[in-house]
Amino acid sequence: MENLIESKKRINAIEKKTLLVLIFFSIVSIYYQSVKIFLGIILGGCLALINMKVLVRIVENMFNQKIKNRSPLIWQYIIKIILFFGIIYFLIHYQLVNIIAFIIGFSAFIVAIILETIYPPSVNPSKNS
Repeated sequence: MENLIESKKRINAIEKKTLLVLIFFSIVSIYYQSVKIFLGIILGGCLALINMKVLVRIVENMFNQKIKNRSPLIWQYIIKIILFFGIIYFLIHYQLVNIIAFIIGFSAFIVAIILETIYPPSVNPSKNS
């Protein structure tokens, strides 16, 4: 049970760091004075965060002992993939966003994971004693 709580704390920390990285990237994108670059970074980062939230929920339900039939979870995952690819196709096909900016925004999540690895949250010394 402690591992589950620790995992949720780490995921929340990664989500917060993703938001901070996304805010930093979007502020830097304002320098280029292009709406497509700004939207690419914002939408890419938002899709990455939504993707992570949905995946966490699906995985939590997958390992939930109370759920007997797991086939709806597989369908949720398939629908998630189709929706995400559809959104990405729509944004890129109609050139609503800059592709490079979209990839940079989507990679804000990866930067947050790297930051979480380098600078993990402080450990409470009273728990380890």
